[in-house]
Amino acid sequence: MSNELRPWIQDYLIQIAETKGADLASVEWSSKVKKVQIIEFLTYGSQNEDEDSIIWARVSDKTCHIPVRFSVDATAEYRRVNQARLTQVKTALVILRKFRILHCRVPSTRTGHKLTPDAYLALECSEMRLLGSIGQPTMGNPARIETNQELLKYNLELRNPGGGANFLKIRAQERQQRRSAGKGKEEKNDKYLASGRERSRSPLPLVSFAAPVAGPSLSKGKVDKAKTGYYVRSSVFPVVN
Repeated sequence: MSNELRPWIQDYLIQIAETKGADLASVEWSSKVKKVQIIEFLTYGSQNEDEDSIIWARVSDKTCHIPVRFSVDATAEYRRVNQARLTQVKTALVILRKFRILHCRVPSTRTGHKLTPDAYLALECSEMRLLGSIGQPTMGNPARIETNQELLKYNLELRNPGGGANFLKIRAQERQQRRSAGKGKEEKNDKYLASGRERSRSPLPLVSFAAPVAGPSLSKGKVDKAKTGYYVRSSVFPVVN
């Protein structure tokens, strides 16, 4: 079932960085269905088997991995549907049905599941569903999201006040401005070319004129008609003395 996983975590984080920047509080819940593999648990919740609690895990899309916090609602629904606690599986393929980005301290297995001193990028999930592949080895060769240099900088800037985490957002806005400017020039050129083509297709105007002609071949009536705008076609014969 490894072919069911498609990389998406990195693109999602960059898209948030480009649209929201440092304002993660305004990020809405995503309802797009995304598949991940739970590759390890960072916490196991309450020791009371009948009590649902927040569970931290690490999930992967085959390319990168990231911490995720499953809410009480998510773990309770999982237990109701599957008649088992989420932490009873070692690994599993699941669907995130409602999630969003977080930047916070996360539990670490290196420190006995204690929270890290610094904040990291993570996900929060409030609705999920089990797909299968329980107990299967880790799919692909996922790396930490911080191996992406832009996300590494984004993570570091989010730790500091001052708006430094807006660098990807600013860059995206500048790129959009250049595109809009280029599109405006193209539209102006197209309009100019279209106007030129329209002029080239237009028939030449019919010019009405009448000039006084000496001799008897042009009567007074014809001259009057010419003055009123009628086109006068006449032949002028030489006058023989």
